[in-house]
Amino acid sequence: AELVYRLSVLTERKQIQWERTPDDAEFQCSFPGYSIVLAFHYIEPDGFRDPEVPVWGLSIRDRKGTIVESVNDDELREFIPAASRVMRDMWDSARRQALGVEAAVDQLLGYLGGPEQFPPMPAPENHAKNGDDLPF
Repeated sequence: AELVYRLSVLTERKQIQWERTPDDAEFQCSFPGYSIVLAFHYIEPDGFRDPEVPVWGLSIRDRKGTIVESVNDDELREFIPAASRVMRDMWDSARRQALGVEAAVDQLLGYLGGPEQFPPMPAPENHAKNGDDLPF
């Protein structure tokens, strides 16, 4: 649980370099001797977990790619009550970093002209009431 917590905090601070993998549902970061893979997958219906809700998982792999240890959000729930949310948020941040989403949006905004050329953007009613920020 401590490893997931620290990775989550450092990912949010953008202090971990996440990279793409051949699998679009996985992102990895590397350390001397080991790498960490953060992923999600859907399970077959088993009567216990909703098959529409992804399972979030984290694995530690050695230099050869062997899984040394792995954990999923269900196993972490005892230590981190909001484990699914924590892992989903970390995955979203890892994805955005690995794919260069911020740079892509900044570049596209640059092509469209400066903010002084546009009236203020109106906030949708449901976001304005909740005080939520827009994603871009």
